[in-house]
Amino acid sequence: MKIICFLLIALNLQGFLAFAQVLPGDQADAARVKAMIAATSNDSIKCNLIQQLGKIQLLKPGNKKINLDSGLRYFLYSIKFSDSVKLRVNNRYEGMLRVGEAYFRLDNLYDGKKYFMSVIQAYQKDGDKKREARTWLRFANMLKDPYKDRPEVITLLKKAAALYHVIDDKNKEAESFASLAGEYYTRVKLDSAEHYGMQALKLYHFSRSSDLGFTYYHLSLIYRNKGRLNKALQYALLAIDNANKRGDTLKYQNTAQRYSQLGYVYSDMNDHVNALENFRRAVSLGVRNNVGNSTTDITYLHLSEAVREWLFLNKPKAALDEAEVMFKKYPPVDSLQLGRQAEIYGHYYNAVKQFGKAESWYQKMIAYYHCKVANESWGNKVLAGFYMSQKKYTLARQFLDKEFKNIHSDSQAFLNSAEDALYYYKIDSANNNFKSALEHYRRFKQKSDSAFNVASSKQIAEMQVRYKTLQKEAAIVVLQKDRTLLMDKVSQANYIRNLIVGIVVLLLLFLGVLINSFRQKQKSSKIIQQRNNELNSLLDDKDKLLEEKQWLLKEIHHRVKNNLQIVIGLLQRQSDYVENSAAKDAILNSENRMRSIALIHQKLYQSEGLDLINMAEYVSEFISYLKDSCDPGNRLQFERDFDEVYLSVSQAIPLSLIMNEAITNSIKYARPDAAYTLIGVSLKQFDRTHIKLKITDNGIGLPEGFDLKTNDSMGMNLMRGLSKQLGGTFVIQNNCGVGIEVLFETDRPEDATI
Repeated sequence: MKIICFLLIALNLQGFLAFAQVLPGDQADAARVKAMIAATSNDSIKCNLIQQLGKIQLLKPGNKKINLDSGLRYFLYSIKFSDSVKLRVNNRYEGMLRVGEAYFRLDNLYDGKKYFMSVIQAYQKDGDKKREARTWLRFANMLKDPYKDRPEVITLLKKAAALYHVIDDKNKEAESFASLAGEYYTRVKLDSAEHYGMQALKLYHFSRSSDLGFTYYHLSLIYRNKGRLNKALQYALLAIDNANKRGDTLKYQNTAQRYSQLGYVYSDMNDHVNALENFRRAVSLGVRNNVGNSTTDITYLHLSEAVREWLFLNKPKAALDEAEVMFKKYPPVDSLQLGRQAEIYGHYYNAVKQFGKAESWYQKMIAYYHCKVANESWGNKVLAGFYMSQKKYTLARQFLDKEFKNIHSDSQAFLNSAEDALYYYKIDSANNNFKSALEHYRRFKQKSDSAFNVASSKQIAEMQVRYKTLQKEAAIVVLQKDRTLLMDKVSQANYIRNLIVGIVVLLLLFLGVLINSFRQKQKSSKIIQQRNNELNSLLDDKDKLLEEKQWLLKEIHHRVKNNLQIVIGLLQRQSDYVENSAAKDAILNSENRMRSIALIHQKLYQSEGLDLINMAEYVSEFISYLKDSCDPGNRLQFERDFDEVYLSVSQAIPLSLIMNEAITNSIKYARPDAAYTLIGVSLKQFDRTHIKLKITDNGIGLPEGFDLKTNDSMGMNLMRGLSKQLGGTFVIQNNCGVGIEVLFETDRPEDATI
């Protein structure tokens, strides 16, 4: 029976390889599929690799039909392969969803929806509400298109939110609401967008989630378009603060967009110094992980905004110098980037009053911006503003009328629409069309006045301060009156006391013995009470000292982690100025080592206990970091096998450095030219005292004649030395790839079962 199954699988694989060989325009990918299939015997991994090839085709630049068709064929074959080897039904469903996504990319909405609905109906039949909700959300995200109004997206997101509400998954319900907010924002339904954004925020807070950056960012966009700059500023700052607290700064593009949003808000508030600073941060983050000599369109957008802020500060030379550094290092690669470059040169020449050159560059900008509707609209506005400054009102109106030819007029920022109203007012005034001019001026004043809510909020804050001051002054007057009344009562009490004392003196002649006895008892009672109070005070002090110790330890770990982050940042900045590839690699290795130690201290100050680290959580998070930072092509797969192991910081740090060296070596040298590398990471506890770390890869193995004792590489020496520091043994194996084993004894055996 096993032989028959093996033959069936072999026939299926042979058919697939033959299919891959004739796939048009995809010979390199087909060769990689052969190598990956030959390297693994796991059918589930093979199925995933087939789908991975489909994703590679879909992600190829240019959105060419031949690549999309190729991706679709891979996904269809993954379904056939899954059925042939009888994989779990979820593998089949994933293949069907991938097919649906490919059809969407091919603008075949009918077939795309059909595949998605087939999977949803299967989950409904199985009663699997969690996967059904996830599929509704994925369905909606695939249908999204910022340039096409697809009303079903709203319906799909609401279905996902309703199901997540039923299964009480507040985080995913909040994610659905946040997506609804973004969708309503793109449709310029700002009140609905605000409603769902606040609902998402409420649910995130309720579930105590820290993943709020996406929602904060969209709320800032919404409030900026509504002209509520105080709210826009508040949420833009919160979005950046959230990224820093969560350590999301590795997601460079997301963080760059948050800084750019803060820059836009500061610019609207006429704070051009802060606006420039944030746009420059966005540009710096945008190029942080660039490969080769190209960068993203969004980075070029941030650069153009930084140039505008330089010009607002009357520093055109600085603006041009900064832009040309970017153009030289990352030349424009598509129509959109060429349009940004032309816009920047147009702004510069306009600022230095070379208007002929400025007009020529602006005309080039318009031609390049035809590639996208939103950018074409912006280009028309820029050119209209240029002609306004030249008092060429006929040309200005011509481009101003084109601005919102294909998009909603409220889709721009609030103050931009106010500026348009001002332009129309000036044009109508110049043409003696005073009735229309008056109406446009009224709109301009209405919008620009409402944009002063930031100043108003400052005035309100000042009034609140004054109000609190008046409250304090009133409280002082009341206290003074109370003091006078109290003094009167004290005087009366003194008179009564003197009268009573006189009577008591007379009584003392008769009650001396009894009073003396009473006083002795009272004195003893006070002594006992005093000692009880002292004892309670000592206990309270002890508790406070323990709390302070805990707090200080957390603060120390936090500061160590922050200092390491500063060192990492300095290393990253240094690498920007280093041309030598070996030096860059050395700096990157140092960054990874610092990051592994920083993550230890982050785990310590975030945990309840400050002496032990949950290594299963740490290793999982550390692997995710390495994959995000070292795997832009998504070629790495990890097999994980962790026990619940707790280590002290003195053992966790050397162990984390060993893992960093071993995994980094596997990433670099295991299969450097392959599209797929499999790395196994195992951390097992055999008894209460012994722990084994094992890291393997499916690579080409060690070079012939390799001797661990004579090898003088820094990585090998570091792993050997750290193993000795752990008091353990270090073994390296060369069997179908490289494997390392570190066996050591924990220094906290009594805590091994926590």
